[in-house]
Amino acid sequence: ALRRGVTGHRIFGLSIAPIEAGIPLDEQFGLLNQSISSGFLPPQVEAQSYTHLGYLYRATDLNKAHQCFVKSLEIAKQQKNTPSMIRAMDSIAFNCILQGEWDEAIKYSNEGIKLSKGAVNFGLPSLLKHRGWAFTNKGHLNFALQSVQQGLNLYRDHQDDGEVIRLTRRLAEIQDKQGRWAISNSLLQNKIREDEEL
Repeated sequence: ALRRGVTGHRIFGLSIAPIEAGIPLDEQFGLLNQSISSGFLPPQVEAQSYTHLGYLYRATDLNKAHQCFVKSLEIAKQQKNTPSMIRAMDSIAFNCILQGEWDEAIKYSNEGIKLSKGAVNFGLPSLLKHRGWAFTNKGHLNFALQSVQQGLNLYRDHQDDGEVIRLTRRLAEIQDKQGRWAISNSLLQNKIREDEEL
């Protein structure tokens, strides 16, 4: 297992690729491709390996990343591995956002949300977040508001402060687009006040 701490690249201000710190990218690509090509990986590990490979490709080639995530989803479906299916759908949805394919992002998010609700909400906050981003970019602001608010509530329950900050900003952005500046300002000011009290 390659675990030396994780960092990431960013596109359009979005974190897109978990990268193993201290291991050169070329080496990571080589290790993953070698492991996958060996034919000895258990299906669950193979699906996870394709997902990780997709994360690496996201930094340089979104099309190749998409192919890896789709392959991961195919393997997970064959094995009826719900968590891996959800993880792959969420990865595809985010990849579609980066490629400007809002409808596809919404489709995969919806499929993942449906599965997640039957699997003790595994991966649900991230799926709601990504669906909200896609709806925002399509201009479907009421749907976006609903998804982002639901995701924000779950991240608060999980005490994930980083995602709470990101989704609070996203919520304020949606309110701005709807002309509700007093609400958006209040959201940001309350978050600043909460941070200062920590």
